[in-house]
Amino acid sequence: MIFVQAFFLALLPPALFLLPLFLHTSQFPSFGPYSAKYALLLGIASAIALFYAAGVAILCLRKQSLGLSKNLLISWGTTALLVTGCEMILRQTSLNDEFESYRKNGQQKAILFGAKNDYSHTWKDAGVIHHTDRQGYRIQKRVADWADRPELARLFVLGGSSAFGYRISDDKTWATLLDNFLAEDQKDTVIINAGNNGHNSVQILLKSYFELAQHNPTHLLIYQNRNDAQERPLKPAEVFIDKELVFSSSMVEYLRAIGYGNFYFQSVLGHMLKTSIGKYFIKQERLQRTESGIRDMPTEKLNLLKEHNGERYRRNLTALTTLARLEDTEPLFITFLHNPNGMEPHKSALITHLNTVMRKVSKDLEVPLIDLEKKFRNQNDKAPFFQDDGYHPSVKGAQYIAKGIREDLIEILSKKQD
Repeated sequence: MIFVQAFFLALLPPALFLLPLFLHTSQFPSFGPYSAKYALLLGIASAIALFYAAGVAILCLRKQSLGLSKNLLISWGTTALLVTGCEMILRQTSLNDEFESYRKNGQQKAILFGAKNDYSHTWKDAGVIHHTDRQGYRIQKRVADWADRPELARLFVLGGSSAFGYRISDDKTWATLLDNFLAEDQKDTVIINAGNNGHNSVQILLKSYFELAQHNPTHLLIYQNRNDAQERPLKPAEVFIDKELVFSSSMVEYLRAIGYGNFYFQSVLGHMLKTSIGKYFIKQERLQRTESGIRDMPTEKLNLLKEHNGERYRRNLTALTTLARLEDTEPLFITFLHNPNGMEPHKSALITHLNTVMRKVSKDLEVPLIDLEKKFRNQNDKAPFFQDDGYHPSVKGAQYIAKGIREDLIEILSKKQD
């Protein structure tokens, strides 16, 4: 009798603890509502709970006393009260939502784009100060009142952080340098940097039509690639930030909006633990390593990614071109630069493939193309032109891009004027 009573007293706390884990929906279920790994986790956790209860019951039987099981029950209850109190305090005092990390880097929530540059904003990143104007574009110092001067031919730069000028000061981005170059020959032309950290081809497509069209641009300079060269298949309308972040006003609301997981996953305390220490326990997909120790991706998977994300990229460039021409705006494609020796081989291969896709779209739709990548191939030491990641331009890289675009762009603009 003591064994049975002790067993159930010892089993009660872990059973109550495990109950929310059974009320779980995995993001990619395969066994009912659970993924295979999660179902295995539940089985192991349940077995541990049973062995724990049996062990406590055996000890109580030997001592002919329920004292141990009752003391453990009190300990579990005390712990539960402390954790609940901590969660309540966090829910009342947590000021930052999940979007805070983006906000610190000059972003604001945007329904269409997930996130976009904040208006008239200043922030520092890696010691470099960045500024945006009242439109949310990188500040234009030469012609600060460009928005009020309809007589100017407006050329907008579109792309992600490599177009925006990630960790490069306002006066040294390639868009600013190119604008200064053009001012010598094209005095009635201004280049506006509408690049946005993190944006991919879906976002520049939406931005070009729903935002930039109102400014009557003559050209769109498209320098976008890396954010589409991902190591996973991208959904047709996938942007770099989840819709749950955009539509949630607080951490609690965000956790509730995720739509999968369980009670613990949707608690502030659980989220904090997962983000702080969870990365040490979640194994990422293992990629092969070459003899030099650099990760590489299996050829079959790499080819599938090229095909899938390349087709998505093609469709977005095609749609952007079609919509821009409806507004009497001409796109201008610029192939993307990177250092193949400064990143893993599969990443370089994905970037190179998207450049190939851009060339094909340019040919099929007769879109002007400035093939920077082709010009850059014969550059021996590529590392100084990039930051440590191998694709964000350094100050030297920004100078190269601006000079590389200048000559071809002047010719393109002259043809249009003729």
